[in-house]
Amino acid sequence: MAASATEKTLTGVGNLIRLLPTGTVFLFQFLSPILTNSGQCEPINKSLSLILILFCGLSCFLSSFTDSYTGDDGALHWGFATASGMWPSPESKKEDLSPYKLRAGDFVLPPVVGAVSSVVFVMFPNTRHGIGYYDSSATPGGANSPLVRRGA
Repeated sequence: MAASATEKTLTGVGNLIRLLPTGTVFLFQFLSPILTNSGQCEPINKSLSLILILFCGLSCFLSSFTDSYTGDDGALHWGFATASGMWPSPESKKEDLSPYKLRAGDFVLPPVVGAVSSVVFVMFPNTRHGIGYYDSSATPGGANSPLVRRGA
Protein backbone atom coordinates (compact mmCIF):
# COMPACT_ATOMS: atom_id res chain seq x y z
CA MET A 1 0.00 0.00 0.00
CA ALA A 2 2.83 2.42 0.84
CA ALA A 3 4.60 1.68 -2.42
CA SER A 4 1.41 2.45 -4.33
CA ALA A 5 1.00 5.83 -2.59
CA THR A 6 4.66 6.64 -3.21
CA GLU A 7 4.33 5.71 -6.87
CA LYS A 8 1.23 7.88 -7.24
CA THR A 9 2.97 10.80 -5.53
CA LEU A 10 6.06 10.52 -7.73
CA THR A 11 3.92 10.17 -10.83
CA GLY A 12 1.98 13.29 -9.83
CA VAL A 13 5.19 15.25 -9.24
CA GLY A 14 6.54 14.03 -12.58
CA ASN A 15 3.38 15.19 -14.35
CA LEU A 16 3.65 18.58 -12.63
CA ILE A 17 7.28 18.96 -13.68
CA ARG A 18 6.34 18.25 -17.29
CA LEU A 19 3.80 21.08 -17.16
CA LEU A 20 6.16 23.69 -15.74
CA PRO A 21 8.04 25.75 -18.31
CA THR A 22 11.32 25.81 -16.36
CA GLY A 23 13.52 26.51 -19.39
CA THR A 24 11.41 29.46 -20.45
CA VAL A 25 11.31 30.84 -16.90
CA PHE A 26 15.09 30.51 -16.64
CA LEU A 27 15.52 32.33 -19.97
CA PHE A 28 13.23 35.13 -18.79
CA GLN A 29 14.99 35.46 -15.42
CA PHE A 30 18.37 35.52 -17.14
CA LEU A 31 17.54 38.02 -19.90
CA SER A 32 15.08 40.28 -18.09
CA PRO A 33 17.65 42.28 -16.05
CA ILE A 34 19.82 42.67 -19.14
CA LEU A 35 17.03 43.81 -21.46
CA THR A 36 15.43 46.14 -18.89
CA ASN A 37 18.77 47.75 -18.00
CA SER A 38 18.11 46.67 -14.37
CA GLY A 39 14.91 48.69 -14.25
CA GLN A 40 16.28 51.88 -15.85
CA CYS A 41 14.25 51.46 -19.03
CA GLU A 42 14.78 53.58 -22.09
CA PRO A 43 12.36 53.16 -25.03
CA ILE A 44 14.59 50.49 -26.60
CA ASN A 45 14.62 48.56 -23.31
CA LYS A 46 10.83 48.62 -23.21
CA SER A 47 10.68 47.28 -26.77
CA LEU A 48 13.19 44.52 -26.01
CA SER A 49 11.28 43.61 -22.84
CA LEU A 50 8.03 43.38 -24.79
CA ILE A 51 9.68 41.10 -27.35
CA LEU A 52 11.05 38.90 -24.54
CA ILE A 53 7.65 38.66 -22.84
CA LEU A 54 5.91 37.81 -26.12
CA PHE A 55 8.56 35.20 -27.00
CA CYS A 56 8.39 33.56 -23.56
CA GLY A 57 4.58 33.63 -23.58
CA LEU A 58 4.45 32.06 -27.02
CA SER A 59 6.98 29.44 -25.94
CA CYS A 60 4.89 28.51 -22.89
CA PHE A 61 1.69 28.42 -24.95
CA LEU A 62 3.14 26.23 -27.70
CA SER A 63 4.92 23.86 -25.32
CA SER A 64 1.62 23.19 -23.57
CA PHE A 65 0.23 21.68 -26.75
CA THR A 66 3.18 19.66 -28.07
CA ASP A 67 3.58 15.95 -27.71
CA SER A 68 5.64 13.10 -29.09
CA TYR A 69 4.99 9.53 -30.11
CA THR A 70 6.98 6.60 -31.41
CA GLY A 71 5.82 5.66 -34.87
CA ASP A 72 5.68 2.19 -36.38
CA ASP A 73 9.00 3.03 -38.05
CA GLY A 74 10.60 3.18 -34.58
CA ALA A 75 11.43 6.90 -34.85
CA LEU A 76 10.32 9.57 -32.41
CA HIS A 77 7.89 12.04 -33.99
CA TRP A 78 6.82 15.44 -32.60
CA GLY A 79 3.67 17.39 -33.25
CA PHE A 80 1.01 19.71 -31.90
CA ALA A 81 -2.13 18.35 -30.32
CA THR A 82 -5.26 19.56 -32.09
CA ALA A 83 -8.96 18.78 -31.80
CA SER A 84 -8.60 16.11 -34.49
CA GLY A 85 -5.29 14.59 -33.38
CA MET A 86 -1.63 15.33 -33.97
CA TRP A 87 -0.44 17.94 -36.46
CA PRO A 88 1.49 17.67 -38.74
CA SER A 89 -0.02 14.48 -40.04
CA PRO A 90 1.77 11.41 -38.76
CA GLU A 91 4.59 9.80 -40.66
CA SER A 92 3.55 6.33 -39.54
CA LYS A 93 0.30 5.00 -40.92
CA LYS A 94 -0.58 2.41 -38.25
CA GLU A 95 -0.22 4.61 -35.16
CA ASP A 96 -3.48 5.48 -33.34
CA LEU A 97 -3.18 9.17 -32.43
CA SER A 98 -6.66 9.60 -30.93
CA PRO A 99 -5.27 9.80 -27.35
CA TYR A 100 -3.38 12.96 -28.40
CA LYS A 101 -6.52 15.04 -29.06
CA LEU A 102 -7.05 18.23 -27.10
CA ARG A 103 -9.12 17.86 -23.94
CA ALA A 104 -10.50 20.25 -21.33
CA GLY A 105 -7.54 19.46 -19.04
CA ASP A 106 -5.17 20.92 -21.62
CA PHE A 107 -6.75 24.32 -21.06
CA VAL A 108 -7.63 24.07 -17.36
CA LEU A 109 -4.58 22.39 -15.72
CA PRO A 110 -1.81 24.92 -16.62
CA PRO A 111 -3.72 27.98 -15.31
CA VAL A 112 -4.67 26.03 -12.17
CA VAL A 113 -1.01 25.12 -11.55
CA GLY A 114 -0.05 28.77 -12.05
CA ALA A 115 -2.79 30.00 -9.70
CA VAL A 116 -1.89 27.49 -6.98
CA SER A 117 1.81 28.35 -7.31
CA SER A 118 1.01 32.05 -7.08
CA VAL A 119 -1.04 31.52 -3.93
CA VAL A 120 1.79 29.52 -2.36
CA PHE A 121 4.31 32.28 -3.10
CA VAL A 122 1.96 34.93 -1.71
CA MET A 123 1.39 32.93 1.48
CA PHE A 124 5.10 32.10 1.90
CA PRO A 125 7.06 34.98 0.39
CA ASN A 126 10.75 34.52 -0.25
CA THR A 127 12.97 37.12 1.40
CA ARG A 128 16.25 36.06 -0.19
CA HIS A 129 18.09 38.24 -2.68
CA GLY A 130 19.92 36.63 -5.55
CA ILE A 131 23.41 37.56 -6.63
CA GLY A 132 23.31 40.92 -8.35
CA TYR A 133 20.09 42.07 -6.65
CA TYR A 134 20.28 44.50 -3.76
CA ASP A 135 17.99 44.73 -0.76
CA SER A 136 14.95 46.66 -1.94
CA SER A 137 14.32 48.00 1.57
CA ALA A 138 17.74 49.68 1.60
CA THR A 139 17.75 53.35 0.67
CA PRO A 140 19.21 53.83 -2.82
CA GLY A 141 22.28 56.00 -2.60
CA GLY A 142 22.77 55.26 1.10
CA ALA A 143 26.12 54.40 2.65
CA ASN A 144 25.52 50.64 2.32
CA SER A 145 23.96 50.79 -1.11
CA PRO A 146 25.70 48.92 -3.93
CA LEU A 147 24.57 51.72 -6.24
CA VAL A 148 27.02 54.18 -4.67
CA ARG A 149 30.39 54.34 -6.35
CA ARG A 150 33.23 54.24 -3.91
CA GLY A 151 35.92 56.87 -4.39
CA ALA A 152 34.14 58.61 -7.26
